[in-house]
Amino acid sequence: MFKASVPVVEPAPDAVDHPAVPTEPVPLSVLELDLPAPTTGWLIELDRRNIEIVLDDLGRTSIARADAKMLLDEQRENERRQREAAEARDRAAVEADKAWRSQLSRGVSWLDMPPGVAPAAAMLAVDEDSRVSVREQLLQQELAHLSNGG
Repeated sequence: MFKASVPVVEPAPDAVDHPAVPTEPVPLSVLELDLPAPTTGWLIELDRRNIEIVLDDLGRTSIARADAKMLLDEQRENERRQREAAEARDRAAVEADKAWRSQLSRGVSWLDMPPGVAPAAAMLAVDEDSRVSVREQLLQQELAHLSNGG
């Protein structure tokens, strides 16, 4: 039913110790699968960055593997920075929302409502008690300004 096992051929020690590093150039069409083309186009951008453009054995415009790795590493770093900046903006927005919500009136619990008083009337009475008039706010600002030597 089963055929005799095939003898195991072990790779040469050099192949195990030193894996082959590809040195062939990376075509720009392949690079574009992971890295969007610059708005100015590859030729202008690569020339600006002094990256040599070569033709591979099939005649495709390519760059050295080390240069492709550098470009991909830069893209990953830019994405990481953008992600961290977005996370910082999100945290700041959450903190600002928490601060804003902490200033909101809690309203009146139904347990604290006097009998026979409409809920809206009780809430307005509490709100008026905690409200500071515009005139009082301006006076407080003027006093603070004067006390600071202004």
